[in-house]
Amino acid sequence: MGHQSTRSARREVERRRGADMPILQRPGRRADRPTRSPGQREVRPTNIAAMPAPTNEGGPRTRVHAAVVVLGCVVGQSFARFSFGLLLPAVKNDLHISYGIAGWLGTMNLGAYLIGTALTSVASLRYPAHRVMQSGIIVATVGIAVLAIAPTTAVLLAGMFICGIGGAASWVPAPAVAAAAFPPERRGFAMGLCSAGIGVGIIIATELTTAFRSAFNRPDAWRPIWAIEAGVGALVAVTSLRTLRPVPISPGAPPKLSTLRQVPRWWSPTAAYTCFGLGYVLFAVFVVAALQHDAHFSAGHASQVFALMGLGNAIGALSIGRLSDRIGRRTTMIVSFAAAAVPCLVVLTGREPFVALSAVLFGTAMSGSVVSIAAYIGDHTRPQDFSAAFGVVTLCFGVAQTIGPRLGGWMADHAGSFDHVFLVAAAAWFFGSVCAIGMPHRSRPSPGQRPTARPTTR
Repeated sequence: MGHQSTRSARREVERRRGADMPILQRPGRRADRPTRSPGQREVRPTNIAAMPAPTNEGGPRTRVHAAVVVLGCVVGQSFARFSFGLLLPAVKNDLHISYGIAGWLGTMNLGAYLIGTALTSVASLRYPAHRVMQSGIIVATVGIAVLAIAPTTAVLLAGMFICGIGGAASWVPAPAVAAAAFPPERRGFAMGLCSAGIGVGIIIATELTTAFRSAFNRPDAWRPIWAIEAGVGALVAVTSLRTLRPVPISPGAPPKLSTLRQVPRWWSPTAAYTCFGLGYVLFAVFVVAALQHDAHFSAGHASQVFALMGLGNAIGALSIGRLSDRIGRRTTMIVSFAAAAVPCLVVLTGREPFVALSAVLFGTAMSGSVVSIAAYIGDHTRPQDFSAAFGVVTLCFGVAQTIGPRLGGWMADHAGSFDHVFLVAAAAWFFGSVCAIGMPHRSRPSPGQRPTARPTTR
């Protein structure tokens, strides 16, 4: 009884003491959280570097959070976007469509991706980034499921559209959601994981396709592949709803040309990124079909080349950014773009092991080019202006990648081969390298500016 009286008296003293303390100093209150009047909207940090450090750096929760974000990128990008190029020959043969119609399927997906990017930017102003990403994973999974049951080209078009919307919503906020789980000095690595996850996902999709076709002796199977990917997507979606944490970050400003024009020789990275959009999509969408049709590779052989492209993508995402810090953005971009043009020409020869090696080179140059361009824009903009500047560059890239599949399909139908497709792709990469020459020799931040975190938006 005496002990209870003592504890009661102690709690009463602590309660009175807490009542006399300023609100921000009371236990359980964060002293660094600003107060705001009723109805006033909370203003969140506008750049990743401004996010508070996580409280469980390096712990199991951090690793799980990062792993789920990477898996979300696998579903929204590797499955909902890149699997189409892998399964294109089987889809064409089964539905008896031309490459021109197949090109429309790719254009539908990438056009929806462009629309989805704009919708995601608007949604991010109202909803937390992790909720937007979760919604994107769910939508992408629904789109993949539609592809898995598509009996006609019209249903495929609908599925590709849904996949494009979901792919954008799952990818655009992914770098910020991943970076929230890491301390500031490791957030660049966290965002590199997102881009590397796409490459890993391409490898997973390829090996899944090969294993299923071999196990069931169905070399032209494509619906079951998308069905399995939809099942994986459903698991990832459920896991993300239970795992992903809120991210105290806003998306920044919408695209503004006036902001981009503050970047030295802004036209150079803009033109280069536009060329990138056309060059990469022609290769990624049509390389499997070209190797099977023109070089007479088996479906399994051509698929393994596609997997090697994914391997290169993962390598480039984790290494090229550091390389550009050492040798400069301009040099890195010139070399990356020129290197990506070489595989486009090597594919035309159909000779191994050169085709396989060139696929790794292409994947490395592809992801490295994105990192280098984003880093250059970040070097010359304030953190709060990065989104506005890079948004204009991304818009130009998006338009180019949207017209690529339709253009490539049309050329393949009229020429009867993919020679012109890959010659145009090589020319786009080469011209992008030439455009990069116009950039300053050294990329240094202006006085008073801090380099922004390096997003890997595509």
